[in-house]
Amino acid sequence: MMEIPTELLSVFGPIGLLEQTNCPVMLKEYTHTIEFLRQLQAQGTGSLADAVANDAKLFDTLHETFTLVWCNECAIQLFEATDDADLISRLHEVYVPESVPKIVEYFESLTRGDESFVCDVPLRTLTGAPLHVRLTSNLVRMPTQTYSICSFSDVTDWYQAQQSLARLRSRYEYALRGTQLGVWEWNIAEQTVTFDTEYYRILGYQAGEIELTLDMVQEFIHVDDRNYDSIGALLAGKYERTFRMRCKDGKFRWMRTKGQICEFDKQGKPVRAIGTIYDDSLKQQEIELREVERVIFEASAEEEVDETFFTDIANGIDRAFPNFRSLVMVLDEHQQFIQLAVAPKLPEDFSQSLLELRVAGKTTGCQAAMRSKRYVFYNNLHDTESIADTASLCMGYGIQALGYMPIVDSRNTSLGTICLTSADAMPRPIEAIVALERVARSLALVIEKQRRARSNQLHELQLQNRQKFESLGKLAGGIAHDFNNLLTVIMTNTEYLQLKGIADNAADASQQGFPQIIQAANTAALLCKQMLTYAGKVESEMQPFDVELEVRKIMSLIRSATSPAIQIALDSVPDLPPIQGDPATVSQVIMNLLTNAVEAVDSAGTISIKLWKQDHADLDSSRLTFADSLVADAYVCITVTDDGHGIDEVTRRRMFDPFFSTKLAGRGLGLATVLGIVKHHAGGIELQTKAGEGTSFTVLLPASTSEVHRVDAAHSVSTTRCNKRVLIVDDQENVLAAISNIVELHGCTATPAQSGEAALERLRGGQEFDIVLLDQQMPGLSGLATYAEIRALHQTLPVCFVTGYVSPPNLDSLLRLDPNAALLRKPFSNDLLLSTLERLLKTTSRQPQFKSAGT
Repeated sequence: MMEIPTELLSVFGPIGLLEQTNCPVMLKEYTHTIEFLRQLQAQGTGSLADAVANDAKLFDTLHETFTLVWCNECAIQLFEATDDADLISRLHEVYVPESVPKIVEYFESLTRGDESFVCDVPLRTLTGAPLHVRLTSNLVRMPTQTYSICSFSDVTDWYQAQQSLARLRSRYEYALRGTQLGVWEWNIAEQTVTFDTEYYRILGYQAGEIELTLDMVQEFIHVDDRNYDSIGALLAGKYERTFRMRCKDGKFRWMRTKGQICEFDKQGKPVRAIGTIYDDSLKQQEIELREVERVIFEASAEEEVDETFFTDIANGIDRAFPNFRSLVMVLDEHQQFIQLAVAPKLPEDFSQSLLELRVAGKTTGCQAAMRSKRYVFYNNLHDTESIADTASLCMGYGIQALGYMPIVDSRNTSLGTICLTSADAMPRPIEAIVALERVARSLALVIEKQRRARSNQLHELQLQNRQKFESLGKLAGGIAHDFNNLLTVIMTNTEYLQLKGIADNAADASQQGFPQIIQAANTAALLCKQMLTYAGKVESEMQPFDVELEVRKIMSLIRSATSPAIQIALDSVPDLPPIQGDPATVSQVIMNLLTNAVEAVDSAGTISIKLWKQDHADLDSSRLTFADSLVADAYVCITVTDDGHGIDEVTRRRMFDPFFSTKLAGRGLGLATVLGIVKHHAGGIELQTKAGEGTSFTVLLPASTSEVHRVDAAHSVSTTRCNKRVLIVDDQENVLAAISNIVELHGCTATPAQSGEAALERLRGGQEFDIVLLDQQMPGLSGLATYAEIRALHQTLPVCFVTGYVSPPNLDSLLRLDPNAALLRKPFSNDLLLSTLERLLKTTSRQPQFKSAGT
């Protein structure tokens, strides 16, 4: 056994102290080693590790520079040497290639002059058994020598356990990677958390790319999902949740995590928890969309759904697609414009800007999706020219990508779209698109059901109102018939007296009030016609007429019934063409619009009426609230503007619906009637309004190229003499007398008959007539029945039906087939009576004189 140098005895004391140490100890002398290392340093050697790596012999040289002075028995046993001499001579054999880096670190510590050094070194015994030791070195500096006391701890079992654990952990990580589960461990006491590599991979990061902290994880979680009591859930043993988490690419994904507490302190408080996490986006999107479907299904049982329902649907879609902001748009029932737009995550003014936006005939993404009946996606609106208007509007609100899922009902009709919008350009989302289509179809069923319910309700109301209108029609028809008979007496006798005064050369015959009587009678006749038209008892008579004249008449009526503080002004362009339409129904349109304007300005205000012409080439149909078959070359425009309270958006959406009214006593038929009349005339309507700033309605009606036939009652009294034999048939004695007077005044021979039976009796008795004036509505034999008997006697005898009531359909057919028959509506003017008689008589002017069957 080697002995410790005498000079070291003063440091270590009796040798027995080192010999009795229970751990392996070696005493090495490093004087020459330190000197050699300094020489290398002086020669410019930077890193000893690099130098050893570049020169394999350098390590052996370094080993030869130090001397093993002494070792104890424990060291001999550790390295499995036979004795200390064996260990000293064969010490270089304990190194393995893996030992070199650690031994080089040890030599570098000597170069620095470190007093102590500790490291774990892989070695082997002299018999070749693997050995791992923890080396602890302490320098001892003597006046001329430098020694190191090296103690060794055998950590082979621990190292092998760590290696086994590392291999197990590696296999565990591979297994987890196969299941795509990330693992987290939460130190609750210290509020720190560690994650495995799969956790980082799920978020899109490489291992070591970032160092996640608890605060960072909380920041990555979607703001709507952060409010969660993790400790409470862990203590309850139910820590299992789903949340949205932002990944490296900035997009949110649905994550699902489970965990449990795995360690408690002595007081029973949780210390550590462990759990897993995985990407559950596809499944969660399906779950969220099924929840949306559930909401839709529940709503289908409701009688009516409102905007709140569509907001709930949009919020549900937002949860299913966390990287998008949804927009639900519903069109009106005619698929003309956007009736409803709900986007809870987008700016409110964006949704408002879409309301009333016309989509019919426009090239928009909405139209593209509705035409194709499939999902349409535009991944970058900057590069989209096909929907330039849509792109411009959306990019103004920061939308860069946009997708449309059409809402298609059971009849394959598009009712609207579900839109997915993104602030970033991105690829087309493929996840859950099938489920979104299912949501769209479910939504379509609800909309369809609600509209069908409203349609049924409307049909029921229409049926009720139709019954009321039928009663009203019968009442109106009866009143109009009697009233028209009275007007016939008034007008005919007035014209008779006027004509008789002219014939007698009476002075100032035209100034005796006759024109005023005739004008009043004409006005009353028009009111009768309007009453019958409103009750559906008179068909529209399309003809060219002067709309300015009609407007002035209605203005006169309105002014007489309104406050003087309401100013009504008319502005008409020169050379305004006539309208091709029905004067009575167009007058009703003007009356309704003016009445609404008066009600809008309350007790004081200004109403302006403008009449102007618009060529079809200059027409912008996109501005029209309603436009159907605008094919005329030009239109006469009637604009009614008031400075009243305006119309809000809710009212605006439904103002043309039948039976919708904001008035307590309103029937809701005014604007619905206006819309129906304008549609019947193949016209259009433009509405401009803003709450608090007034309203402007513009009605477009086809202009006529024909001239208006004007008859001035005050100056149309004809003195033509016809010298014909006229059979006049009417059950009203006063009507008979009035018509007889006017006919005889013109040189005709009038033969009255107060019934159809009396007229036939005269014809069968051999009396001869050139023409028959036949009342349609009579007790006993009606006009049509009497006509049939007349035709049995005389096939070409001119017959002019006279009626103050609506003509039956078979009479209209008869008039089309028989050129020797005509219709004259009560009340009629002298000129109209004579012109009708003249037209009928022309057809028989070349025929032999009519004779009765008995002659």
